[in-house]
Amino acid sequence: MNSVFRRVSGQWYPLCERSPLSCRRRILFRKSTRSGLIFIPQKYKIWVDIRKQLKLSHTHIQMARELGLNPKNLPRLANTGGARWKQPLPEYIVELYYKAHSKERPGVVRSIEQMVKDQAENKRMKSQKKAERKAGESAGESATPISEDEA
Repeated sequence: MNSVFRRVSGQWYPLCERSPLSCRRRILFRKSTRSGLIFIPQKYKIWVDIRKQLKLSHTHIQMARELGLNPKNLPRLANTGGARWKQPLPEYIVELYYKAHSKERPGVVRSIEQMVKDQAENKRMKSQKKAERKAGESAGESATPISEDEA
């Protein structure tokens, strides 16, 4: 077996005994220009696909997520040209965000990919600290230092 993953219809899946589409846990990846492949969970991948499909910016996606909008219903809200009475989707999201938060846009805008990278980094740091703490406890060091008065 040469590689662990196989590309099927534009997405990466792990190789297993069964076909890639019938694997229980699908691992989905997106290309990142700097760090190669990054893991994007399914709940965030939907937002990436909607961003590309509706040509929305990272700001609009973040606002929609903070508002609790369902990504599957966003194409229905978009103005497709035939419905002239509909407001364009980016303007509609900004209007809803302004009503809910009393500001035009979020303070810090992060893309889905950046958010996933930050979460992975935080998880790695947390597990590293936990491993260091366990190693310190097993070496005989006490978790709480004892003062001279108590000794």
